[in-house]
Amino acid sequence: MANATMTMAEAEAALLAPGAPFEVAEEIVLGETMRVFKRRLPSLRAVLESSAARGDAEHMVFHGSAGEEHRFTYREHVALVARTTPRSSFTPAAPRAGPRGPFTRIAT
Repeated sequence: MANATMTMAEAEAALLAPGAPFEVAEEIVLGETMRVFKRRLPSLRAVLESSAARGDAEHMVFHGSAGEEHRFTYREHVALVARTTPRSSFTPAAPRAGPRGPFTRIAT
């Protein structure tokens, strides 16, 4: 059986290569050329909309120092973020325009 391990450099190259899930490209961001993930979501709003679409599927699991687990669904993720916004709620179907486009202000 062949050795199925790879070095960190090989793993990084595989993930960032053209056509790979985390492909990197150069783009102009706010007037500066930057390396960015080519397949990234365009905004934090889009991340939240993606979460809202996944509903009650498990999103995150945190392990506490006493061994307890804290589990959050995608729906709970959206609800937690909505509670931190200065507006009454996050509504994926009703985008609001911010100073640089359709962003929701997440924290003050």
